[in-house]
Amino acid sequence: MIAQINNERIQVQAVWGRQGFTITSLKDLLFQKEWLYTESPFSGERRDTQTFDDQYEGGMEFLFPSDEAEVFEGKDYQDHGILWRMAYQVNAEGNKLLAQGFHRDAKLRCAYHLELEEAAVLLKIVIYNESVEKLPYLARLHPAFVLEEDSRLLLHGVQVLFEPDGAYCSFCPEGEAGRQVDIEKPKTWKNYDLFAHIKQNCGEFEIHQKDRKVKIIYEEEKLPFLTVCSFLKGGKRIGIFEPANVPGISLKSAAREGKIPVLLPGSGLEYQFKILLT
Repeated sequence: MIAQINNERIQVQAVWGRQGFTITSLKDLLFQKEWLYTESPFSGERRDTQTFDDQYEGGMEFLFPSDEAEVFEGKDYQDHGILWRMAYQVNAEGNKLLAQGFHRDAKLRCAYHLELEEAAVLLKIVIYNESVEKLPYLARLHPAFVLEEDSRLLLHGVQVLFEPDGAYCSFCPEGEAGRQVDIEKPKTWKNYDLFAHIKQNCGEFEIHQKDRKVKIIYEEEKLPFLTVCSFLKGGKRIGIFEPANVPGISLKSAAREGKIPVLLPGSGLEYQFKILLT
């Protein structure tokens, strides 16, 4: 099923089904350009027998409480989390969209609130743990942006990604891997294959493409890291820029870097983002 909201400047489309909700389009109507990458057709259905990579189709979603399938502290965690696979009910009207989901086995509830301003998308994600068990978690927004040849990633005015080439991207300046990442000290960024986990001093980043840009603003204290990667898919350059609560690409790797946050029974989390088109 497909829902769409729009105003004079922005058009947002979302797709959902019995297993999944994904924002599949973020279109700048002024430039008639699409920011997000999504393979077509996309039904909103996911198959538990296949991995995330086997059925990844782009778009923007929120990963919680895991990033890959693993056993952590004696419990099984799903590949790319519960929110990515559970059923949602969606209501869209005018410039607002509300998607609500509940996972009966995990007793985890989630709601996406989207609202359009003149040149911005306001996105709020609310998660509640209705079970009687604590839940260690990774949390990250997971958007797939289409990158043109002249795309640049800027963190707080500092250019750190330029000229994506094939399945790789160039990080500037290059440096040796370190145990701690800090945007003020690029030579200490930690790299995992195509990934860099960058600790930020404020919650924002910008993607520049020719005469347009998109800026993502969020709460740095809740999501202090930015996970960055780039790859080639379907003949297009794709950039994944994920505001994240911990470094690493699994609960185990994040635990090695520091303390894993825990969502207690009966408690909730809220994340807010502003996606600004200029």
